[in-house]
Amino acid sequence: MNIVIVGTGYVGLVTGVGFSEQGHNISFIDLDSKKIEKLENKDLPFFEPGLDEYFSNEENFNRMSFHDNYDGLNWDETDIVFICVQTPNNLETNSVDTKFLESAITEISKLENQDITITVKSTIPPYEIENVCNNVGYDRNLLTFNPEFLREGSAVYDFFNPDRVIIGGLNQEKIKKLAQLYSTFEAEIIITDPISSQLIKYL
Repeated sequence: MNIVIVGTGYVGLVTGVGFSEQGHNISFIDLDSKKIEKLENKDLPFFEPGLDEYFSNEENFNRMSFHDNYDGLNWDETDIVFICVQTPNNLETNSVDTKFLESAITEISKLENQDITITVKSTIPPYEIENVCNNVGYDRNLLTFNPEFLREGSAVYDFFNPDRVIIGGLNQEKIKKLAQLYSTFEAEIIITDPISSQLIKYL
């Protein structure tokens, strides 16, 4: 499949590199042009055991591309977008900063390819996504959710050896596409509604 990863932080890079190892074509987007330039030069922004080995592998690397904007991608051929942007906690207001998530959904919602499966991997409290979609004018029922369970220090192992894969959503075609992506994993695929998939992350 042709997969776009929005955000090249911890979750985004591990996820994208992992899927590249499985033979998928990966396009990374990060608005930080300096970070993208470093990645193009095979310079990872953090250390995670095993990640550099997969990232630097020539076959894997040739399946990856790096972009600092949304315009340089072939969206017509894109199957799935994983949104892996940060959603930091605001301790002063006891809320989550969703500006990066809102920005990503806004950009992707402009695309003409309505068959793309837009999947939120960013951690977000249940019901908060409704506010995000209302703010950007996007139908939340079209989103899918795939919470991550990557532990720092063993994230690469966790990616390839999940104890379960959670997929939340209401659109059956988009859920089916995500389930197909994960069909090669030896793990139970659990399909839930959007709210339940977000709650599972907090359990």
